[in-house]
Parts: sequence; C-alpha cells; structure tokens
Amino acid sequence: MHCNKYLIRVLFLLLMSVFAGCASTPKEAATQPAAQVSAEEQNKKLQAAKAIYQQAVNALNDGKQTEAESLFISMTKAYPEFQAPFVNLGIIFFKRGELQESEEMLKKAVALAPDQAVPYNQLGILYRSQGRFQESREQYEQAIKLNPDYAFAHYNLGILFDLYLGEVEKALYHYQQFQRLNKEEDKQVGLWVKDLQMRMKASLE
Repeated sequence: MHCNKYLIRVLFLLLMSVFAGCASTPKEAATQPAAQVSAEEQNKKLQAAKAIYQQAVNALNDGKQTEAESLFISMTKAYPEFQAPFVNLGIIFFKRGELQESEEMLKKAVALAPDQAVPYNQLGILYRSQGRFQESREQYEQAIKLNPDYAFAHYNLGILFDLYLGEVEKALYHYQQFQRLNKEEDKQVGLWVKDLQMRMKASLE
C-alpha cells in the first residue's frame, strides 16, 4: 500500500512538473497581451487537468478501477502531451494481465518525458514478469540513473539481482540503498540483507 501511495504522489508531481514547464516557457508572442492570454490559457488547462487527475486518483483509492481507467483515458485524449495518465494506465493494464497494452502505455509515457524515472521502473517490473531479465535490469538502471534517490527502483533492482540474476553483492547494495532512502526501515528487506550478508560470508569460508 505504501508503494502505491508513493507512486501516486510521484505521478502527481510528475504531472505538475510538465504543466509548470508549459506555463513557464510559452512560445514567444508578437505582443505582450498575446503572451498573457497564453499564460491564462495554460493556467486554466492546469486547473482542469488537476481536477480530473485527482478525481481519477480518488476513484483508484476507492477501488473504482473502471472509473479511474475511464478518467485516465479521457486525460490521454484531452491532454495527450502529459505523461502521468499513460503511466497510470500502464499500471492498471499490468495488474489486469494485459501486458502488451501495459507496455504500449508505458512506452508512450517514456516517449513523452524520457527524463522521468517512474515509467522505466514500471517497465522493469513488466519485463521481469515476462522473464525478460536483461531488459528489466536496463529499465531499473535507467530509472536510477535519472533519479539516484528513487527508493523503489533500488528495491526492484535488488530483487532482480537476488532472485533472478544471482548477483548477490549487487542485490545487497540495492537493498541497502532502498533502506537508506526509505522513510522507515523495512523489516522484510532487513531480513533479506542479513541473509545475503550470511551467504556472502559463508562463500568466503
């Protein structure tokens, strides 16, 4: 649950950052009044999108996935330049087992804002579920490259190294990074860290 809440906050900030970028860098206008109108239009667009996005998030939190999905789809049509609705749809499709559709949404999200870490992390989860471990690793590593403090990308990469790639030292490093970045220590991850440390020690004896 804490992962979902964190992701919702990240996606909301991601959405707002895209709007902020649009509002702060309007195309140069011929006259000052035209530039002012553009800023006002951007602000109206921002407020409208925020309202729809919050409505979709509330529906998701209330377990109304169909309603949330419909709202996110409407956002992709009304605001096709914004990444967050595509990421959310990618997650919804993934949870429903619609993996091709999930990948399409997440790739669209990457194309819209390739400097944002969240969709890479989600693609990593998708590829791991399909046994595409090297591609999964590349996505997690790209997410961490873009945001070294992205705790859940470290967590997911740690699991990949631990359970699927058999690289114990790298798994330990990413678990420890997750613990460092997480607001409170995760007891389960703490047990995994101890287990890896014991295995590494035993291998040296």
